[in-house]
Amino acid sequence: MDLLSPQAIRKQIISKSIQAPSVLYSGVIAVVGTVYSVLFGGSVLSWGISLTAGTVCFAKICWGYQVKYQHHALEIVDHYHRSLLVKREQALADLQQALNEIKQADALKQLEQLSRKFAAFQDVLDSKLNKDELAYSRYLTMAEAVFVGALDNLRSVVVSAKALSGIDYGHINQQIQSLKAERVTSAESSSLIEQQMDALQKRVEIYQKSQQHISTVLTENEQAMTELDRVTTQLSLISSQQGMELETAMEELRLLAQRAQKYSTR
Repeated sequence: MDLLSPQAIRKQIISKSIQAPSVLYSGVIAVVGTVYSVLFGGSVLSWGISLTAGTVCFAKICWGYQVKYQHHALEIVDHYHRSLLVKREQALADLQQALNEIKQADALKQLEQLSRKFAAFQDVLDSKLNKDELAYSRYLTMAEAVFVGALDNLRSVVVSAKALSGIDYGHINQQIQSLKAERVTSAESSSLIEQQMDALQKRVEIYQKSQQHISTVLTENEQAMTELDRVTTQLSLISSQQGMELETAMEELRLLAQRAQKYSTR
């Protein structure tokens, strides 16, 4: 689910405004008062209470949406950003050692590059926008989501590599070649040889699929880093007053962040 587009934030603010206690209480009073007045021929007082409560309810919704929009929007984005920050810190604490243990040089290099590219993006963003602006929080959170998604990919690499550690791919291929030679020289095909070949071939397929998965997620990370580079460079060339151009520059990063969130539990 997209949490960072202006439309998504607007929907969350409307929901937050409607769920405010003062809105709920006044809304209930308005509904109950109106029902009572209709069913039992309410007095001027009961109709007045219903009308007043309804007016208060509507006014509170408008206040929450119009007047408090910026405040609520910042709260929503900051809450999401804090949750991502916790995930990032936890992942960074574990990944360095884990990737060293499995000797994944490419993944280790990506971990280093991701941290550096995110820091560069934040430096440029700091120079373009004030930290108390909604746009700043949104853009930083987009980049954070992409960063966390890439770290999730590296975690996936660790899990896959550990699963592969029990498969001796070279030895399995040697066994397969030996069995093939034995099958050729044998007077008649042995069902036992065929069963062994089948079991070994399945292990080869498991190994190859896992290796393909590792290659795929590392490629996804390369694409994410390329996008971070593109956005960072583009932001550096845009004036902070060019709001529409800033939003356009961030659109692809927002979509990337959305995909990262969607597949982070993969």
